[in-house]
Amino acid sequence: MNLNVKSKDFDHLADLLTFIDYRTEGYSQIMGRVMLNGTIFSDRITADSEYKGFFVDIFIIENVPDNALLRRLHGIISMITGGLLSCRNFYRSRKTYLPLARQNPKAAGSIRVKIFIGCCVSFLSCVSWGKITRKVYSLCKNEHSKYVSIPMGRKHYFGEMYERTGMMNTIAFPFEGHKWQVAQNYDAYFTALYGADYMTPPPPENREHHIIFELKFPDG
Repeated sequence: MNLNVKSKDFDHLADLLTFIDYRTEGYSQIMGRVMLNGTIFSDRITADSEYKGFFVDIFIIENVPDNALLRRLHGIISMITGGLLSCRNFYRSRKTYLPLARQNPKAAGSIRVKIFIGCCVSFLSCVSWGKITRKVYSLCKNEHSKYVSIPMGRKHYFGEMYERTGMMNTIAFPFEGHKWQVAQNYDAYFTALYGADYMTPPPPENREHHIIFELKFPDG
């Protein structure tokens, strides 16, 4: 797909937004991220990074083998490499995570285990592990496979596997006075992630909490 813009508009876009992904030194998360320049959103992922703007994450839809055995094997390898990348990132950001472990006894054990595993695989950089993981995720080249997956999503390879037609075909969906193209089977996507009652906000005690170290809105 091509997007054509005028020269002055491109310069404005480049000044307005920054794109980063697993190949970006100092970031190394597997998903891509578009950030708004002139803003700051510093959390546990970006605390020790220069990339801290307000962001939208970009998750990649990957092909999945039609053969059940190959699909299982691809999923297992994807889970392993993605897990090692996560551990490597924990080790890189251990100065941020270790204080969190001391504050949260329930999470302390898993945090320390991830840091230990990350130390064991630190012979490769975060960027190198990101490149390996991305190659593994995209091993299947069948653009007409029955299923697709979002292995970098919150529920990973097997938890985010969907029929291709429902994810790749789109429908117009109204939002804030506009119509946007969304996945045809958006209901299955949200149900898989959040449950059948995804339209009902969870009670306050069950809501996710994210630690924000620094927050800065755009000037003006």
